[in-house]
Amino acid sequence: MTKNGGATYKTVMRNVFAGIVILAAVMALAARPPATVAASPRAPAFLVTLAARTAAGNCDKHPTRARYVRTTRQASEALFGDRVDSDQRVYLVLLRGKFVAVYARGVYRARDEFPRGTVITFTVDAETHDILDFGIGRGAPRLARLGRVHDFTAELRAAPTWASPPLCSG
Repeated sequence: MTKNGGATYKTVMRNVFAGIVILAAVMALAARPPATVAASPRAPAFLVTLAARTAAGNCDKHPTRARYVRTTRQASEALFGDRVDSDQRVYLVLLRGKFVAVYARGVYRARDEFPRGTVITFTVDAETHDILDFGIGRGAPRLARLGRVHDFTAELRAAPTWASPPLCSG
């Protein structure tokens, strides 16, 4: 600055250069594609296969929604008000669709109708991949109470379909 408050050529050029550098940096950042949200990790392949098989086996080859949460068996069953005698790591899977449990007919009485519902839940042992618990109904538990919920609907839709039991078509 000069004594009377005016800017010198050197000061003006320094400010212009700083402005150009800042403008270039802003433009470079704006030209980059926006950061994408990290996608949920893919569902384990065995879980997608079990979900596809379970859905088809209950008369809906194309469920509308598929989610899971990693938890323990006791925590999972506590959501339903149930108690179990083991507490291994499990996946609690929730499927939405139009289901008919054709293998459950007559579990209580031979004349009972097939259980039906819009929700299927089942727990899968994380180590052995065995289905431990199964339920069909209309109400869905709040999986988020147990941890991070993973949506694998797209993976299930892309999976090969399984044959449904002959009773499903009748």
